[in-house]
Amino acid sequence: SIPGSPKELATQLSLAVQAALTDKHRQLEVRLPEGLCFGLFGPAGEQMLGSPDALIPEATQQRAERELAYLVVEMFQSYQEACVVVFPDAASVQLAERDWGRGALRPRIVSSLAQLDERPKAGGFGG
Repeated sequence: SIPGSPKELATQLSLAVQAALTDKHRQLEVRLPEGLCFGLFGPAGEQMLGSPDALIPEATQQRAERELAYLVVEMFQSYQEACVVVFPDAASVQLAERDWGRGALRPRIVSSLAQLDERPKAGGFGG
């Protein structure tokens, strides 16, 4: 069934993610209809269901992506920086950091998988 609220979406999303992890999937890509905003970081969007030709402003599409990622990250909030979110570009990373900075979630937010190897060098013995 199609979720009718952010809470229903989060519940269905959580069940789907749990099933994927049970099946030993470690990288997940979650998609919803373009521009589907739930009002986490601005007004809720007006989704035009059944209208594939509807033009959705790019800013709305980007906000929808950040909101979806936020809902997924909430499931892994106990992992903090061990949870990584990859956005398509540096501008999206900056917007997510701005939006998410108001809350308690602290995942790593990057613009490419290559950045996962770019951790600061730890000091210590011999270093």
